[in-house]
Parts: sequence; C-alpha cells; structure tokens
Amino acid sequence: MTALKLTPADVRGSNNRSAAVRAVIRSNGPCTLNEICIALGISDSYTRCAIRSTLRAMKQDQVVTCTDGAKPHRWSILREPQERNFLNPPKPRDQVWAEKAAAAYKNAEAAYLQWRADTAHDKRPIAQRVREIAKQLGEATADQIYTALGLTPEVGRVRMYSIIHCLARDGMLERIPGRPLRYRWLRDPSPSSRPQRRSGGADSARRTAKLQREAEKEAARQQRATARKEAMAQRAALRVQERDQRAAERTRRAQERAEQLAQKQGAHIARLAAATARMAERTVVTPKPAAMASETVDQWIARTGKQPELLPNNFDDPITSFPRRRPIFNPKGHTA
Repeated sequence: MTALKLTPADVRGSNNRSAAVRAVIRSNGPCTLNEICIALGISDSYTRCAIRSTLRAMKQDQVVTCTDGAKPHRWSILREPQERNFLNPPKPRDQVWAEKAAAAYKNAEAAYLQWRADTAHDKRPIAQRVREIAKQLGEATADQIYTALGLTPEVGRVRMYSIIHCLARDGMLERIPGRPLRYRWLRDPSPSSRPQRRSGGADSARRTAKLQREAEKEAARQQRATARKEAMAQRAALRVQERDQRAAERTRRAQERAEQLAQKQGAHIARLAAATARMAERTVVTPKPAAMASETVDQWIARTGKQPELLPNNFDDPITSFPRRRPIFNPKGHTA
C-alpha cells in the first residue's frame, strides 16, 4: 500500500483530511478504516476517531459509500466533492428565510390583487361570498373556502384569513375545533347593523357643514393665536419698563450714598489737616547721647588684672563631628 507522508497533526486539520482519505481510497481501492489509518501513518486513537467522523460526514454527503452486511466495512468513492466558492460565501439562514418570506408575501399579494381584478364584476362583498360558500358546503375548512373562492390556500392564508376570523368572532360562522379548524354558517348580518347609504344631497350638505365647521375652528384658532401674541408683547413691554425703573432706582440710591460719603469724608479730611498743621508747629529737640571715653586692652588688663582668652586657629570652622555620630559630609564630599 502507498503511504502518504502526512503527520497526525496534518490529518486532524479540516483542510486536507477528507482529501487525504479520498487519495488513499483512490490509490488502494476499497479500504477499511484500519487500512486507511495505516496508509496515513496514524497510530493514535484520537486521530483515528477524526478519520471515522470524516468518513461518516462524507457518506452523509454521498461522497463515499461503505459495503453493507460485511464487517469491517470497506469504503469506496462515489464522486468527488464540489469545490467551495470562497468568493461568494452563502448567506446566513435567517437572511435567506427572511428573503423567502418576503418573496412569498409579495407573490401572494400580487396573486390576491390579480384575483380582485378578475372578480371585479362580482359586486358582492368578500364576507358575503364566504358566508354563502360555508352555507353551501355545510362544514368547510379555510383552505376549502379559499379554493371555492378561486384562490390558492397560500394566498388565502396570507391575505384573507382575517375575514373568516372576524365572521367567527361576530357569530356569523361557528368555529368547530379540530385539526384543521372547520367552519359552519350560523346567520347573516342583521339589516340594522348594515351602514345606511345617504343620498347625494345629504352627503353634499354634510360635507359643506363639515367644511364650515373646520373654517370656523380655523378662524377661532387664528384669533386665539393673535390674542396670545398681543398679550405676550404687552407682558414683554411691561417687563422692560419695570427693569428700567429698577435700574434708575439703583442709580439714584448709589448717587445718594456717594454724596453722603463725600460729606463725611470732607469733615474727616478737614480734621486731619488741622491736626497735621498743629503737629508741624511743635518742635521737639532730640537729646544727644553723652560722649564716653573708650578703654584699650592694656587699660582693661590693668583695671581688672585678667588676661584675654586666646581662641584656637580653627575657631571659625563649622562643627562636623559630635559624640557618637559620624562626620557630616555634603553630597559633594566636603565637610559641612
């Protein structure tokens, strides 16, 4: 048997696992699972399980097949898989379903409009047609009613089931439970519940009265809007007037305070000037200190009999050492 140079790590990958299996089957003919693993150089059970799952997936896709009845199964190739289109990936399932639903509704709407156009000669309402069909059939499902009307069940379910539901809700049709639901005719609508048609003159008078009421409402609305605008302008003018009055009052009070302060400061300044003049008139004679005779060192020694203290040469140097302490140095390495 021809052994491919593939490692278990390569076979476990999703890119060439099925291709490697199909290459072994093409080169060696129908093979069992053990023969495929030996040809691929697989010895671990984990990769063996991956090969088994690959064979099952290809069998489900009808790419390979296995012999029935004989064990161990021998696998053979039916066809080559189609190449994947990586440039145009498939659409998501929800998007595909939404597009199909939209297309189905659009087609149903078009079919319903076509049915309305084809049955335009029949002046009866659709609800009356449904009641007459239910009366003729005795018991009928919704699909049977759609078919009797000339519609397909798909179009009827999309467009007309609400009419049957409203007839059953109003008590004109009886809904019989079951799968599917069946409907039976009960009664027709009473004449008192039908809308009464009015004559053309009454309709025109009603429209004229309605237009007149709308014109009166519009005139009243315009009048109220004008009154609101005038009131707003008056209030704005009043606010401006009150603001100017408050500003004038503040200015008057400020002037009064300034005048009072000037009067007070004038009397105070006059008093300060008089006191300054009086102080300038006074002349104070500053006594001079008496002259003292200086004493020399020899005179001090003769007078006291003492000797001056002799200071060491390094008296002015800073103290850099203390008891039980290290010498103090600054960052540059010199003594402090």
